[in-house]
Amino acid sequence: MGIATKKAFAADLGVTPGRLSQYLAAGQIHGSAIVGTGHRARIDVDVAKGQLRRNLDCSQSTGQNARAKVNGQKPCKDGREAEAAATIPVDVAGDSPAPPDAFEDTLEDRIKVARLAQLNLSNQKASDAARARSGVYMETASARQEIGRVSIKFIGLFEAALPEFADALSVKVQLPSREILDAMRETWRRIRVREASRERLAAKNDEGSH
Repeated sequence: MGIATKKAFAADLGVTPGRLSQYLAAGQIHGSAIVGTGHRARIDVDVAKGQLRRNLDCSQSTGQNARAKVNGQKPCKDGREAEAAATIPVDVAGDSPAPPDAFEDTLEDRIKVARLAQLNLSNQKASDAARARSGVYMETASARQEIGRVSIKFIGLFEAALPEFADALSVKVQLPSREILDAMRETWRRIRVREASRERLAAKNDEGSH
């Protein structure tokens, strides 16, 4: 039969793919019998059957599903052939312990991984929500609105204080406070127009660069 997929080899043995996975995990099929790694791993049929003839233990046989049909294997006294408990994974290139991804994940494993990922995501969302409520996080739009609100408030405070500035300067420079106030308001108006123009130009340049 040469090289076969694990599914085809399991069918040739007369066992389920799950039972074959137990043989692999228990080290009853190992080393040169496994060609490749992960999902693309294949089975060298002749080598694998030779290993099973040597490694299957009749005393561990249980049920119809465990009757691997291995040519040349001596039958058990009760007429059944053996299975082995899945215990020690082996390396695909030798007899040392294999990494967790040496064989295909079972559907149950994938479901567990998906559930764990979903749980981690839910925990992260809950943590982010708690941080947002405590003020650690703030949405960008909300931050901009808050900055704009504070800026407008301080501009209003500054403009409301201009008459007081004018009165204080009037005493120092011996000029009518009204003239000083008009000059300050006009200067402040020019500053605001100039800075607004700069901001519009900067925003236009930013749009052009994207």
